[in-house]
Amino acid sequence: MAEKKLGLETLESWLWDSANIMRGSIDSSDFKIYIFGLLFLKRSNDVFEEEVETIMERDGISRKDAELQLLPRHFNQSH
Repeated sequence: MAEKKLGLETLESWLWDSANIMRGSIDSSDFKIYIFGLLFLKRSNDVFEEEVETIMERDGISRKDAELQLLPRHFNQSH
């Protein structure tokens, strides 16, 4: 039996339909609250990843060690 490949258009359609189902009855203008939160988390993660990569290259250490070195710094800034 031949396998069917999922096309990009079909995937996008399914993802949009899924997002609309999860969003439910939230007014689209109120949906920005959720989007801004997700954007903030995404940016925080990107900055963390960039700093981990910098530490790994600079100090020649593993990802785990770089993350452990960086985590206390991030927690101290938030308090």
